[in-house]
Amino acid sequence: MTGFISLMDNITGKGTKREENRYEVSLFDNHFVSSRPLKKTTRTKEKSSLFYLGYVGQIGFVIAIPIAGGAGLGSYLDAKWGTYPKMTLALLCIGIVISIVNFISVIKEIITGSKN
Repeated sequence: MTGFISLMDNITGKGTKREENRYEVSLFDNHFVSSRPLKKTTRTKEKSSLFYLGYVGQIGFVIAIPIAGGAGLGSYLDAKWGTYPKMTLALLCIGIVISIVNFISVIKEIITGSKN
């Protein structure tokens, strides 16, 4: 049976800080073949491009949905009540204001999130 087993060997000394050594052990038919220490891996705090692409999509929806929703609802109410441009323009302006407020809040979230 072949395979790779990764072992953690934790060595602690009196009065010293904890060290962790990783060893890679290869087993072939239950016989020890080789052992070598592995490089320590460090995690980077870089965010991927998909993370920022998600923010771009969120900004697009935050801007588009209130404006399109306001114009669509205003057009529907104008057709129903016979007040052709009034409700469309009023709800379109309300949608633009909501979009601006939401856009500012998303930008603040991006700025504060990038400092952490």
